[in-house]
Parts: sequence; C-alpha cells; structure tokens
Amino acid sequence: MVDMVKQEMQLLQDVDKPGSDIDTYVTNLDSLLALKMSAIAELRTKLGTFKEHLNQEHTLSKKFFEQQNELNDVYDLHKPPPLMGIQLRLSEWRREKIMKC
Repeated sequence: MVDMVKQEMQLLQDVDKPGSDIDTYVTNLDSLLALKMSAIAELRTKLGTFKEHLNQEHTLSKKFFEQQNELNDVYDLHKPPPLMGIQLRLSEWRREKIMKC
C-alpha cells in the first residue's frame, strides 16, 4: 500500500512537469486506483474473517466463564476454606469439597 502511495506521488510529480502527457497520467492513475481498490477489498475480507474469529472467541470465553461459575456454584468453591486451628490450603479444601459431593 505504501508503494502505491509512492507511485501516485510520482505520477503527480510527472504530470506537474511542463509538456507532460495528461492521457498517460489518467491511464496510469486509473490502473493504480484499481490496484488500490483490489487491495482494500482483500483487506476488508481479511478484516471480516478476523471479526468473526473475535466474535467466536468472545462466545467461547463467555461460555467458559459461565460453566466455570456453574462448577464453582455446584461445588461451593466461592466460600473461603474453613479454619480449624490450622488453615487448610485452598487446593486441599477444594479436593475435600469435591470428594464430599
């Protein structure tokens, strides 16, 4: 895309010179604009695919956290571990909760 902008600048410099051929400028500019349109269309297609992937990731992430919250609710993992003189490590407490269910 940067090269196309440079080419367009060169076309403008060339046509700005005395005695330049306007027909050649118009033809070359038309070709360059067609290339730009093609590049933009390809970029928009890729952007659409990227947006779809973002939406899929959002949906999967939302489902994951919903299921994680459901599991936390089922196994009552939101509550802190009980204190019985010596506090159990959270992982041990979770294992105990899961074993009881």
